[in-house]
Amino acid sequence: MRAVLARHRAVWRAWAVFVFWIALFSALAVLGAASWLEPRLIALVAKLTAAALTAVGKPAQAGGAYVYGPGLTFEIIPACTALQPMLLVLAAVFAYPCRWRDKLLGAAVGVGGLFLVNLLRLVSLYFIGLWWPSRFEQMHILLWQPLVMLAAVALWLFWVLELARPQATQAAR
Repeated sequence: MRAVLARHRAVWRAWAVFVFWIALFSALAVLGAASWLEPRLIALVAKLTAAALTAVGKPAQAGGAYVYGPGLTFEIIPACTALQPMLLVLAAVFAYPCRWRDKLLGAAVGVGGLFLVNLLRLVSLYFIGLWWPSRFEQMHILLWQPLVMLAAVALWLFWVLELARPQATQAAR
């Protein structure tokens, strides 16, 4: 067992750092950071969704957590912000063995990319709710939730393969 641990030390270290960041984000949520962040993030997502809908020809307004569009009003709830996939990407980025400059780039790529994917998700769900209301829940749960998680993995992989420069491990030195 000790030989296996020694041979895969970098992998175990990365997993430990990943678990640390997940635990830290969870502790912050339990201690009340989520209650401060979520309403602000929800309002921002609602405003940006209304702006995006207006940009594509459906004049919409945001009020708090609600997006008021022609023919459809919907509420942005905490799960609609993509915060959890963003936190997973951040934990994965911070666990990857590279320079902090690369980690900050990975955080920007992951969070920014997921923010844009989530905005696309919300705009498309508006149109689905407007044109095919009977399919809204299916598209929301069965299509978009897995696609957002897939986007999180894809953004992380893009960063790892194209932008991050891994640090040399002790075995390679």
